[in-house]
Amino acid sequence: MQQFNWTNIPLKPLEAKKLKIYAQELCHFNKKIPLYSRQKNEDFCRELILDSLLAGKILFKDSPHSIIADIGSGAGFPGVVLAILSPERQFILFEPHQKKAAFLEYINWKMDLKNIQIKNIPVQKGKALLSCAVSKAFLSLEQRLALTKPCFKKGAFYYHFQSLNWKQHWEKIPQDIRESWQIEKVGEYSYLPFLSQRVLIKTCRK
Repeated sequence: MQQFNWTNIPLKPLEAKKLKIYAQELCHFNKKIPLYSRQKNEDFCRELILDSLLAGKILFKDSPHSIIADIGSGAGFPGVVLAILSPERQFILFEPHQKKAAFLEYINWKMDLKNIQIKNIPVQKGKALLSCAVSKAFLSLEQRLALTKPCFKKGAFYYHFQSLNWKQHWEKIPQDIRESWQIEKVGEYSYLPFLSQRVLIKTCRK
């Protein structure tokens, strides 16, 4: 397996060590359960980590929140990476798929992450309203905004990993959904040749 080169990205030694362990465990377990895609080569998991890493640095500059939910965390994108980068914050990972949630529990134990709480339930069944959340590949933008609207406090931030055509997606969302959210671009990022231009956007619950 080709080793992903993290050397050009500013990381603390412990962050680099944990990200390497995470990548290794992802590639290993993806052969047994579909964590990201069995059709992709093994280096694809590093691209997913890289996406979370670069967007996460932008998110942390924008968000003042000490508790952040990852809605539809899947194999831990971006919640596990964010927890590694910001140990002083708390992260709640919502993942209703039992096998993926079990993998998250294992990763949490393996890397001794004290700032992660895993909930093996849909976010709609969470008891507390959210002040800040993020999603990477959870449904479409329209579907996630419609589904999660009751889960957020007014004024809450919800961050989304999107492509450069995010405005076109936003304009196609029904008016009744858009009226509940304000939207803005937080930042752009890329890491060629591994990762093409991407955007982190933020919706604010009205």
